[in-house]
Amino acid sequence: MADLQQTGSISELVAGYDTYSEAGELVAEAAADAPASTPTCAAATISWLGSQLTVKTYKEGC
Repeated sequence: MADLQQTGSISELVAGYDTYSEAGELVAEAAADAPASTPTCAAATISWLGSQLTVKTYKEGC
């Protein structure tokens, strides 16, 4: 029941807007640059794939 009340409240809030801001009109900047996480993500993915292959080989045999 709480979900219906919350959804109703959100609908009422949004219904009052006739126009919305364009992305260029918003003045927002990040507090810090995003870290370069691609090498970390790639290493984690390769490690995970390797572990999946090892588990499959162990469970099903060569």
